[in-house]
Amino acid sequence: MGSESALFQQLDKLHKHSNQGSLQTRYRYYEGAKRFAVFAATTYKLQKFANLKDKHLLAYVKSMQSKGLSASTIKTDLSAIRFFYDLTGNQRPLIDNKTLSASLEDGLERRSFGKVPRAWTSFEIDAAKIRAIALGETALASTISFAATFGLRIHETIRLDRDHLTRALRDDYLTIKGKGGLLREIPMTTKGRLLIQDTLVTASSGKLFVSDGQKAHQVIKHIENWIYTHRSHFTQGDRTLTYHGLRHTYAQERYAYHVERLHDEYTARLTVSRELGHGRDEVTRIYLAGMES
Repeated sequence: MGSESALFQQLDKLHKHSNQGSLQTRYRYYEGAKRFAVFAATTYKLQKFANLKDKHLLAYVKSMQSKGLSASTIKTDLSAIRFFYDLTGNQRPLIDNKTLSASLEDGLERRSFGKVPRAWTSFEIDAAKIRAIALGETALASTISFAATFGLRIHETIRLDRDHLTRALRDDYLTIKGKGGLLREIPMTTKGRLLIQDTLVTASSGKLFVSDGQKAHQVIKHIENWIYTHRSHFTQGDRTLTYHGLRHTYAQERYAYHVERLHDEYTARLTVSRELGHGRDEVTRIYLAGMES
């Protein structure tokens, strides 16, 4: 039996007989331990999880760092490895994170994307919508929801009409024409579907946010002025909130989702970049500013 198969069989057995922690945590640890098993089998021909040594952990961390994985991802995988190592019954403790960090050139410190955080928090989004509705700005509150839920630019939001939303429910993605006429398909989430369904209940035909007699640029200016005037009432901290910051919120939520799904930060960033409609990794990093990677 090969090293990888041997380690997988051991992990399967330990996983099936473990009832420690939540189901979600055990599954996440199981997946993390399997990734380590592939590395250990390939690099060291390790065949018994109970024979794990500090050098194996150190080498694996260096490998993960070389791939650009975040400190949080690395630490979670280390927890997964220790979890299954403890289940083997081996009483010899493995190297801890503090000692590991001291053995690494860059340590295990947390890092952040970018330098200027623009994303709105969920509290700020809810507080802004509540204030808008209280002041009779129901449509404006809805534009905030669409920008944060689908990552829309302000001009993309106000172009939305009933047909856009109806097709989105049918296709399971929202089709948007962005800068330069570039079309992109934004995946439908549960939150997005509920938002569209709720909006269609009251939406009339035609544009959702530009009334008869209004010009698009007038609506855009009104939204921007409203946020400028009222943001002190819902901003947490000393950031300067703008409508475009809602797109940052979307980017960060989608990035976190794709990292968890793909276990690859670079691929996750490229996936987000396509959803945002720009396709460049360096731009996505700007949207992730202030987010612990």
